[in-house]
Amino acid sequence: MRALLAKLFCLIAAISLIDGHIIALQTYAWVTMLNDRIPEQGVGEALSTTFDGEHPCEHCLAAEDLQTKSQKEKSKAPDMQLSWIKLISPKAEKITLPPAPPYKLLPHLVETLSPSTDHSTSVPSPPPRA
Repeated sequence: MRALLAKLFCLIAAISLIDGHIIALQTYAWVTMLNDRIPEQGVGEALSTTFDGEHPCEHCLAAEDLQTKSQKEKSKAPDMQLSWIKLISPKAEKITLPPAPPYKLLPHLVETLSPSTDHSTSVPSPPPRA
């Protein structure tokens, strides 16, 4: 039961994060507008007046208000991409890496990494046929 509740909360958070509530409200507004206008205007005229933006209903206006509020909140939020680096170390620009270890520590890798000049011994031959 806890896992199901946790998944439900994660789903609600994800939908809220992508402004899913605004998308749902706008979809509801379009469906309601089409449902109300098709009997009066016909399908073609109802589609054109619903999606032209010149004849909004109260749900469309509410979705537009929510969208502008959401955009204002996002523009007021500070850019959080690199601000956490400044919290960790205010002098992050002066950090330098230590020098690489000398090659003497790994002599066995130097021999295996050096290219061989005789390529004829490395070419495999097919097994003998019986």
